[in-house]
Amino acid sequence: MVVQRNQANTASLYIAGTFSIPVDRIETRLVPTSTTSRIDADWLILHDQPKNGLFKGSIIAPSGLFRLEVRGIRDDKTVSSASVPVGIGEVFVIAGQSNAMGLPNLGAKGASERVVVFNAWNRFWNKNDALESSDKPFPAPTFSTLTASSLVYPTGETAWCWGELGDYIADRYNVPVAFFNVAIPATVAENWSNSAKGIPAKNIFNSTIWPFLQPYSNLRNTLQYYNSQFGIRAILWHHGESDAVPLHTPTETYRQDIQYLIDNSRTDFGRNMTWVVARSSITPAGPTPSPEIIQAQLLLAKTLNNNVWEGPDTDSIQSPRPAHGHFENIPNGAQGISAFANAWKKNLNDQFFKGSQPHQPQQFIQTGLVPSEIPAGTPISVPYEIVGFSNKPDVAVQLLTEKGLFVAEIGRDKGNSSVRVYLSDTLSQGNYQLRVIATNPLLAGALSLPFKIVSPNLPLNPFRDVQIERSETTTFIHWLTAQEPVGSRFTIERRDSIGTYQSIGTMTAITDNQLSHLYSFVDPIKNSPETSYRIRLEQPDGRVQFSSQLVLASANEPLPQPIIYPNPSDGTSVTLSLPRSGQWNLTLINLKGQIIWQQRITTLSNQATTVPLASDLATGSYQLQLQNADQYFTKQVLIQR
Repeated sequence: MVVQRNQANTASLYIAGTFSIPVDRIETRLVPTSTTSRIDADWLILHDQPKNGLFKGSIIAPSGLFRLEVRGIRDDKTVSSASVPVGIGEVFVIAGQSNAMGLPNLGAKGASERVVVFNAWNRFWNKNDALESSDKPFPAPTFSTLTASSLVYPTGETAWCWGELGDYIADRYNVPVAFFNVAIPATVAENWSNSAKGIPAKNIFNSTIWPFLQPYSNLRNTLQYYNSQFGIRAILWHHGESDAVPLHTPTETYRQDIQYLIDNSRTDFGRNMTWVVARSSITPAGPTPSPEIIQAQLLLAKTLNNNVWEGPDTDSIQSPRPAHGHFENIPNGAQGISAFANAWKKNLNDQFFKGSQPHQPQQFIQTGLVPSEIPAGTPISVPYEIVGFSNKPDVAVQLLTEKGLFVAEIGRDKGNSSVRVYLSDTLSQGNYQLRVIATNPLLAGALSLPFKIVSPNLPLNPFRDVQIERSETTTFIHWLTAQEPVGSRFTIERRDSIGTYQSIGTMTAITDNQLSHLYSFVDPIKNSPETSYRIRLEQPDGRVQFSSQLVLASANEPLPQPIIYPNPSDGTSVTLSLPRSGQWNLTLINLKGQIIWQQRITTLSNQATTVPLASDLATGSYQLQLQNADQYFTKQVLIQR
């Protein structure tokens, strides 16, 4: 991910997570991952004396690409650690028509790993064989390098000129860059202003209505779901061709429509963000620039205190245009897409970056812990914590798939620290996540840990993680829970020499107003041999639930090898069965030694966990590195499409 930097070249980085081994404090640091990022990687205290398995905090981060490292400290020793890639740089939204959206197979160039996008699409073919966008809340994003064929969520179809522009900005200012793209073909100014007013827009070329208040709703949702989290430098607007021909829209009409769009987008976002308006009007049907449209675009930029910057003049690029009406990098011919990128480079210059006002994330929501297995039809509480709000916001809880796609809104609340929700008995069994969002203004919170919806006949499973520590002659067993029933009792069991689990102690569930707890128990036998443990939970209604078994391995006895399948994979996902509960760092490396993809997951030992991969993986052989605390594994993974 990339978070927008400010004019001082820094950003507040909000960090939250869980821990399942007791700690005195959580520390963090940023380790540069490129030669252009030069800072001392000092450890900073993120959260002192965290409780109940949850931590959160923020640091001021300089611009650049980093590996964010987090560690748990107890008695001045590291007892747990994790890392994720992060960037502090520039974030843009692209809007307009098809020459902003980009079309595949016209010679677009990909970017370096410093330029990232959410490689997915919010468009689908409807029953009338027309493309439309969903009106559902946007999914949780995952970011990957902008390749030539990448989709750019929600509507971008290719890297277009934005890959080249992104690399230019990354090279010149030593920062990473992220793009979102909300452009839609064939839209005219009235379509954007009407849909911003709540009036359905009509496609002037086929007289069909764009459903779900497109094109504006994609822009609104991008600002509210993504730019509220990551910030924004500017909206890059390239539009006007269809208003020139066939509509011949008058200057003042175009100006008023786009001004309304700009004003409404700022209202919905709650910030006076910068717009950059290009001069654009020609098509094969209208190869001569339209003075009316160009004048309207210039007026938007020249209006006093409008915070609209003048964009490039693109009518002079690759004119006349190819028959399809779009820029194109023609083999051994005109390089229209690259010329388009160069035009943007000239306008997004030092003066622009010094004078335009970026907007950064100001608030943060941490979604708390819920049980790992929840029977369908069960009500639960969803805890959350907020940062940066002057008053408790109205919030809603959204149910998402394990891949982050919206399923349903399942609860609302105001002024409390948790939301009571009901998981319908009609939900399909499988893995899900939760997301708490503030509703006015809209801000999407961090995702919960994954959980599984199981049969209504099964008991709720409050175990989130189980860990074992060995300290000289003593063995410690720790377990993290969420919402264990009041009156429950834990029995700690050790496997004996013939394979039978025997009780070595009991603990009563903590009764307080907290929804998660971290328990610890000391094995009464000193120098216990290498064996396995599990926790038995007896609920007040008599039902019994077990944690996963946890193997105690000595220093010279490595953990069993992880299991990965299918292998070969089709590149969409892999399923892992890992030998230890807790957080695992996954890194995929190609044959050139380049890091292609990274992700951190939390899982139970020997439990199948499906992990989505970067959607643009090329066919070939990769190394998958898996790391948990002091245990490292490397597996070969073959991608066959």
